[in-house]
Amino acid sequence: SSKSCRPTTTASSSPSTTGRPDGVRADPMTANTAGQARPTIASGTANPPLPDGVDFTNRFIYYVGPVDPVRDEVVGPAGPTTATRMDKFTRTMLAETGLMGMIGKSERGDGAIDAIKEFEAVYLMATGGAAYLVAQAIKKAEVVAFPELGMEAIYEFTVEDMPVTVAVDTEGESVHKLGPQIWKAKIEAEKINVA
Repeated sequence: SSKSCRPTTTASSSPSTTGRPDGVRADPMTANTAGQARPTIASGTANPPLPDGVDFTNRFIYYVGPVDPVRDEVVGPAGPTTATRMDKFTRTMLAETGLMGMIGKSERGDGAIDAIKEFEAVYLMATGGAAYLVAQAIKKAEVVAFPELGMEAIYEFTVEDMPVTVAVDTEGESVHKLGPQIWKAKIEAEKINVA
């Protein structure tokens, strides 16, 4: 099993209104992936136990269904999948597994945001449509559970310099809620009255 580290944050190109960086690069960290396996895990964290080799403690889940590698690739294109459909499992996963956070695309619902805040976790957003770019950050990939599910199995990825953005921080601030509020105010402040 690879060593897990907290992702290091780097200065972003533009600071957020809360003073926190709005861009981070995960370098290095270990992320477990879970697609179809996620409901099985969430419903079975306490009984039955997680499968051997699956440990979410101080790690991230990356919502992804990676494509098989070609030639010397560690993994094929590995773009994020929509995180919203995993909201119903978020509280259970954070409460019972020691998970640090999640990586995916799209916004999170209020229940998931409340759980992220309560457990001081984070939700990071990877760019949808950039599957090849994201795959370049994956330096090691190993199937650790449910190999019969193919690309929906649980993989352990070791990543370096993975481009992600903080979408929900440990205080429950969501870029999907805050961003539109900020831009609406800016647009209204700059309206030109043409008579």
